Amino acid sequence: GIRKDSAAMANIAARSPNLLKESLLTLSAVITWGAIVLSEFFQLKGMNRIVFLLAALAFIVAFLLENRGKSPGWSAPLIVISVSSAIAVYLGGFGATPALLVIGGVKLFEKLPERHFWTVIAILNALLLFRLLSEQPPLWALSGFSAYLGFQIFGNMMVSSARAVETANSELLSINAELISTRALLSESARAQERLSLSRDLHDVCGHKLTALKLT
Repeated sequence: GIRKDSAAMANIAARSPNLLKESLLTLSAVITWGAIVLSEFFQLKGMNRIVFLLAALAFIVAFLLENRGKSPGWSAPLIVISVSSAIAVYLGGFGATPALLVIGGVKLFEKLPERHFWTVIAILNALLLFRLLSEQPPLWALSGFSAYLGFQIFGNMMVSSARAVETANSELLSINAELISTRALLSESARAQERLSLSRDLHDVCGHKLTALKLT
């Protein structure tokens, strides 16, 4: 019972920072997504605008759904994030749209195996580079691509650091819970030993007294 209570307290303490981190990530993703949609809405025309808005809407819905999921590995929202990112980047690769690769890349980095993540992110970045080179001078295209690639690397490094800190905190909380439960068990064992010692002393004293009275 003591160990279960300590483990429950440790889980509650570990969940609080995670909830704050997830809330901030969701808020930043929604704000960035809104800025991207506004920046591209007035630049795209006709069918491209409609397809872009559908892809952007699918992206944010899938992101929010995946943000609620806890299991790692591929899922339907992750597939939608990857596909919608590719479509949006191809249609609006000259504005702020490549920021979707930063947001989506963070979620892909969190959930996918390393090999799958690098494969998907390489395809998305290759599509972005192709789009930039097809419409911009090589120097400008490479400059913009390098900037967004740097943002992606920075975001993934932040996620990796946060994951390492989270793992360390979980280990510390687990060790602290074990220490608390061990201290409680030792305290209970000491009290039990003291009661046993007192009962033995009383037994010995009473035994001698009763024997003396009987002999008398």
